[in-house]
Amino acid sequence: MFKKFIAVCVLLMSMPLATVSAVSLPDGLVLSSDTHGEMSVVKVDVVPGKEYKFNFTVENRHDRDAEYLLYPSDVITKIGGDWSYRKSPGNNVNAGSWYQDVKETSFSVKKGKSVKHTFKIKVPDDIEPGEYISGVVLSETIELDELQSLGVDKEQLAAGAKEIGIQRPIHIVLNYKTEEARSDIVSSGAVAFVDDKNSGRPFSDKTGLYTIDLEFENKGQMRGRTSGEYKLTNEDTSEVIVESPYSMLDIYADTTGIYRIVPNGGYLRAGNYKLEWTAD
Repeated sequence: MFKKFIAVCVLLMSMPLATVSAVSLPDGLVLSSDTHGEMSVVKVDVVPGKEYKFNFTVENRHDRDAEYLLYPSDVITKIGGDWSYRKSPGNNVNAGSWYQDVKETSFSVKKGKSVKHTFKIKVPDDIEPGEYISGVVLSETIELDELQSLGVDKEQLAAGAKEIGIQRPIHIVLNYKTEEARSDIVSSGAVAFVDDKNSGRPFSDKTGLYTIDLEFENKGQMRGRTSGEYKLTNEDTSEVIVESPYSMLDIYADTTGIYRIVPNGGYLRAGNYKLEWTAD
């Protein structure tokens, strides 16, 4: 059964959008799991009330000694569909708060060496069937001069930045009776972004670069998917800009999935627009 949603977007091409370009970074410090290597996800079947240990290795591939942070965190979806993480273990409220005896988070490692770390998770006695996701996050800071010496283009980095923070997480997914769990995907709205920095391109009647994000929240206990159709209409001219089906990838429980729409190459006339979409 499909549900239909409508959002009215006023795109005036005057709201700046802070964008971060994709940067190809050196290996630097590498986080790996003793059981899953450098895979980004570790999945484990668990029992309520039991404690589980996870062993990790931090390898220093820099040509120097290095300092880093390593800590457990809730996994949070940020605008754009990427993941973000708590800056302090003390701020965790979801599965990130299940880690035990987290004391030191700052460490150092010699050039060419590795350091072993162990994290313990105590599963609550009263959890419901489902998937529970947290992250073990490796965080380091690299100065701009070093990045440039490694071939990273200065123009790819934020203006005025002297250093860049890099996070290399591994997600820990704890599964409990997942066959009994259900997903509950609901639409939480649409967000329009406009970047006027791209004005002046050879489009005489179009200015600005825009994207629209459809947001879907999973309120259930199990990952799930959704799909449907969307249509963007210019309300001033009744012109249908784009009409297309879409399909989401898995959305973990208690997280938000983002479907990004960039129709017409991202360029659009200023005006009033209506976005309609359905979701199963």
